[in-house]
Amino acid sequence: MVVDGVGRRYAPSSEGLPALAARIPTRPLTAPLRPGGSYTTVLAFELPADVTHPRLLVTDEEPITRLLIGHEGSPGHKKMYFELG
Repeated sequence: MVVDGVGRRYAPSSEGLPALAARIPTRPLTAPLRPGGSYTTVLAFELPADVTHPRLLVTDEEPITRLLIGHEGSPGHKKMYFELG
């Protein structure tokens, strides 16, 4: 999800992604990843023209991950945002 400077949240665009994925090879974030492997995932967001300071927030909402030391969902760990240009 993308979070803007005033805290508004934007989910990936269900309409924009198929158009973008038709031009760029991609795999969904839910695809299995083997140790040492990698893949590219394309995300598309539709943001209003007046959005300021957009940041990408990648989260894992599975309850079990809250028990992993150093995981963003574990107690005392801050959320990690990626600045978007």
